[in-house]
Amino acid sequence: MKDKSKFLKIIKYVGVLLLMYICAPVGLICYGAGATIDIMIVILAVVFAYVGYIATHKILELLFLYANLLLSVYIGSSFSTKLYYERVSSDDMTLIVGRVFMYIALAVTVLAVLIFAMVRVVKNKRGEIQKIDTDDGSVC
Repeated sequence: MKDKSKFLKIIKYVGVLLLMYICAPVGLICYGAGATIDIMIVILAVVFAYVGYIATHKILELLFLYANLLLSVYIGSSFSTKLYYERVSSDDMTLIVGRVFMYIALAVTVLAVLIFAMVRVVKNKRGEIQKIDTDDGSVC
């Protein structure tokens, strides 16, 4: 029974890990919409940061998920800009706007990641303090 619950936790974690990479295909597939896709990538990144926060309780697992999310946001935003520049609008302003949106997307994602990671750390510390306070010395 314990092996089954451990297996389900692994499946859940892998599913959330794969979910973190949705920003990259969104940027690759929908590049024709221009800056709208970059805004959508930002919104998806914040939503996925929250999903990662809910899905795991260990800070190292959470940071691993967030590192993958940042990589996905970078890939999605940069390739969206590159493809839009090559296939839709090939002026220099396209690259400037795309690069600015990429930096905004990364900054908002880092901010969301830091907020959720700090909340997780505080909750874990608060749980440890309550666990110590309620410990009556029993083994189980």
